[in-house]
Amino acid sequence: MTRFTLHTSSTSAQPKTLQTKGPVMAKLPQAMAMIRCVFDQYSQKKKTLSKQQVAELLRSEFGLEPGKNAQAEKLFETLDNDGSGAVDFTEFVSFVAALCVVESESE
Repeated sequence: MTRFTLHTSSTSAQPKTLQTKGPVMAKLPQAMAMIRCVFDQYSQKKKTLSKQQVAELLRSEFGLEPGKNAQAEKLFETLDNDGSGAVDFTEFVSFVAALCVVESESE
C-alpha cells in the first residue's frame, strides 16, 4: 500500500495522509483529499464554515470580493442549504461540484 501526504499552504491545517492500493494515487482521490484539506484549512478543523470563513475562502481561492451586501448574503444562504447559519462539509462539496459544472459548461 502506498501512502501520500497532502500539504496545504496554511500552517494551521494538518497534512492529510491517504493510502492507496497501487503505486500512484489516481487523480480523483487526490482531488477529493484536496477538497477536504481546503475545507479543514478555512474552517480551522471545525465541522462548519462561518460567513466570515466562506468570504475568506472566496477571496483567497477564487479572487472574489463577497463584501457585506445583499448579493453576498444571498450567496451564503444558497450555500447554507439547511439554514443552520453555517456551511458544513456536505454543503461545501455541493458548492464545489456546482462550480465544476459551471466551469465545464463555460469551456
